[in-house]
Amino acid sequence: MRSNSSTVSTRSVLIVAPPPPVVASRLGLSIAFTVAQEDLGRFCVYQYIPRMIDFATLALKEERLDEQQETALIEAATAARERAYVPYSGFAVGAALVDEAGQVFSGCNVENVSYGLSSCAERNAIFAAVGQGARRVVAVAVVTGADAPTPPCGACRQVLLEFAADDDMEVVMATTTGGRRATRLSTLLPEGFSSFKPDDPR
Repeated sequence: MRSNSSTVSTRSVLIVAPPPPVVASRLGLSIAFTVAQEDLGRFCVYQYIPRMIDFATLALKEERLDEQQETALIEAATAARERAYVPYSGFAVGAALVDEAGQVFSGCNVENVSYGLSSCAERNAIFAAVGQGARRVVAVAVVTGADAPTPPCGACRQVLLEFAADDDMEVVMATTTGGRRATRLSTLLPEGFSSFKPDDPR
């Protein structure tokens, strides 16, 4: 989400149970909530208010995320990972990306009993961004529970390239235990396939 010195965007989410306190604490979120009584049971509406992080400087394509921005994007990916649907592999992944306007979008991996229909977190984050009008992505964070930071798969690298600002972006890989590594998409996908792309369809 984009923020500046005077305002901060918020997003309300309807959930059936509060998040574990350790999750809220780790994400550095302040939580305001109301409780209503319905015939079908009790539910809570939580309003998540992220820490005010300015991503606007990322409009300068050559600039890397600073430490605060990198941490904020990892936190958004970590929150998305909590929602992963992985009954078959048990390997939950969360991804969060920021576009050139400073907007943050996230996604988690979603599996299917027909394995080939499963969808990765990175692609789901891209699809969510595109659905909201974003077209040029400058950075992405990917969080897993693996022992070492896990890079996006080959298919996700190609999809990220499609929407990479100036055909490149920063890729931050992190683990739930604190491991972290950053690189560039151009390093992960040298000579990526873009032969049929118009000059700038975005």
